Amino acid sequence: MKKESAGLLWRKMHEPAWEKMVSSIWPKDKGPNHSAGVVAVDGQGNIAAVLHSINAYYWGNTGIFVDGISIPDTASLAQSQIARIKPGDRLPEGTNPVIVLKNDKPYLASSCVGSGLHQATMSNLINVLDFGMDL
Repeated sequence: MKKESAGLLWRKMHEPAWEKMVSSIWPKDKGPNHSAGVVAVDGQGNIAAVLHSINAYYWGNTGIFVDGISIPDTASLAQSQIARIKPGDRLPEGTNPVIVLKNDKPYLASSCVGSGLHQATMSNLINVLDFGMDL
């Protein structure tokens, strides 16, 4: 695209008519759209540690949306991992939800998202388990 064409398109995108058209088809914000680490404990002491993520680039690399949800394109983020595995094998899991048992019973659960998830998880586990710090 020529520089002049890109500039014209950029100006058009900021005109009220464009913004009105886009807002009529763009999915309405339903709250934060991000990965989430969730830890839940029920009344019987059962624990679940879960991490949910679309694991894709913002908006998805495909640009395909269904009911406002981008179609995942995880393979675009995992090319180096895919190159190291055999067809049909599972990709290694990079997240680390944790459940710690004490005397065969759930004692501690953790889930973390973000670029420092391994460091944050290990720091928190050491602080609680080794140094007796509270959560």
